[in-house]
Amino acid sequence: MPTETQGQYEIIATTPGGVDINLTDAGAGLNALFPIVTALAFYPKGSTIFIEHPEMHLHPKLQYELAEFFLMVSKKREYQLIIETHSEHLLYGLLNAVASRRLSPEELVIYSSQKEQEESVFNRLIVHEDGSVEGDLQDFFEADIDVFLDWLKA
Repeated sequence: MPTETQGQYEIIATTPGGVDINLTDAGAGLNALFPIVTALAFYPKGSTIFIEHPEMHLHPKLQYELAEFFLMVSKKREYQLIIETHSEHLLYGLLNAVASRRLSPEELVIYSSQKEQEESVFNRLIVHEDGSVEGDLQDFFEADIDVFLDWLKA
């Protein structure tokens, strides 16, 4: 809720726990999300919206929960969201929505890109009803798996 202080406006958000937070005191991730959330509230119904790296500066759990927010707003406002991301947490959230039947496999289109010589090549991956993906996402998840295996060996 906006409040006026010395001719300037503040934005105060209330958490689910009832705590008021001034947006200027919030972390960089929440500040980065604010323009996205605001824009999604005002685009006309049925719009196609491009969102680039919404996961920037967000905690992994919030990245995962962001998928649920995007799902809710896209269904309510009939948006087509085109999201560029490097977040496996956001992708897991979307795949979980497919697996739990809140999103159909046809509604989630995933492209992976690989650099081949001087070009980037985009491949469409097939999403199945159980939330699994047919195609090459190995590079996408490989870093986490490698780090986890190194940690287990340590």
